[in-house]
Amino acid sequence: MVVSGSRFVWLAGAVGVALVPLAGPAGFGDRRVGELRAWLHELSPGRVFLEAMFGWLTDMGPTQSAVLQQVLAQQPDAAVLHGAAFCGTWPQLLGAPGIRSRRTVGLGIFPLTLSGAGLTMMGPPLPRAGLDVRGAAAAFNAELAAQLTGATAHAQYVMAGLGATAMLPVISDAQILLPDVFAQLTVPSFEYPRIDAPPALRLIGALPPGPPTVWQPPSWWPGLSQRRVVALTQGTVADHDLTDLVQPALDALADEDVLVVAGLGGRENVAGELRVPSNARVVERAC
Repeated sequence: MVVSGSRFVWLAGAVGVALVPLAGPAGFGDRRVGELRAWLHELSPGRVFLEAMFGWLTDMGPTQSAVLQQVLAQQPDAAVLHGAAFCGTWPQLLGAPGIRSRRTVGLGIFPLTLSGAGLTMMGPPLPRAGLDVRGAAAAFNAELAAQLTGATAHAQYVMAGLGATAMLPVISDAQILLPDVFAQLTVPSFEYPRIDAPPALRLIGALPPGPPTVWQPPSWWPGLSQRRVVALTQGTVADHDLTDLVQPALDALADEDVLVVAGLGGRENVAGELRVPSNARVVERAC
């Protein structure tokens, strides 16, 4: 049984499982993420943006939890596998009354955003004068926790309204630390070494590839084996303004002996929007 947005009804039917649809804002699908760009990009970076983004995710928690409780009432011995941003299991994991699934498994599709000793949520810290790597990471993590104070407090308020009694960790870590197991779709060689990884964290490898499709490589494809390649993207959400990262990176790498493949997160490459140096290729998606 699958709890998800109604957009996935067809997929549930194709694999032979029942879908229990979420309603309202909690029923959004990835194809609607673009609708958020207008208000997200009107916000100032930092605390205001983080509170809005995490608030949007955690405000779905009550609807997600209510639907999940209905499902568990029918299958109380079920295990729950959910995406990292799904908050419907959090109330019971934090001590709220209700049915706690036999096992809760979070699934990480995006890069692992977990702080730790010597690491920030975005990997190794930038150097800081007078501090070693651990000290620089601790300083960054403390600053991030301060930036996320409002977002964490709001999530705590939402969960407390559902009966939760335990305290949340910093919200950027919560989605990884709360489940019984967090399964990250990667392998150790693709992840930064962690000396304090939580016991519940599992690096389980990538999903197996789907059936092959007919694909015609572009004319520049053979060049990938002849030069060092730099893959460049702003992602699929933060691609509103390509001058945030793509254009500066293209400019900075223009004179380097590399082949830059810049993906636009599914956006069409509009002629004249980017200055593309001779050593770069721009595609709608980098992979």
